[in-house]
Amino acid sequence: MAGMSSHSALTVGFDLDMTLIDSRPGIKAAYEALSARTGTYIDSDLAVTRLGPPLEQELVHWFPDERVEEMGELYRELYPEYAIAPTPAMKGPGRRSRPCGGPAAGPSSSPRSTSPTPSCT
Repeated sequence: MAGMSSHSALTVGFDLDMTLIDSRPGIKAAYEALSARTGTYIDSDLAVTRLGPPLEQELVHWFPDERVEEMGELYRELYPEYAIAPTPAMKGPGRRSRPCGGPAAGPSSSPRSTSPTPSCT
């Protein structure tokens, strides 16, 4: 990222244990949009119980193999419009993000977690 000041560096965050957001409602909405756009039935309630594997592994349940790549691209196009707004931040006691990690994480990273300290490794 040559030419970028330290104030404009790109930051990417991941919430791998779903303690900061619950992405299921947004993912469900994106699957429903994909279903409506393509006319193909997708059981979005079932699909959100299988989060984790790559998207294409879910799409093979609903589309023929030769259309999976195309449908993955379409899903990714639909996602920002349909999935962001329905995705709530988790609420409840202790749900504040806090630093997790230290110097081993590197000088430009700042791992965060809402997990209990023993899980924050």
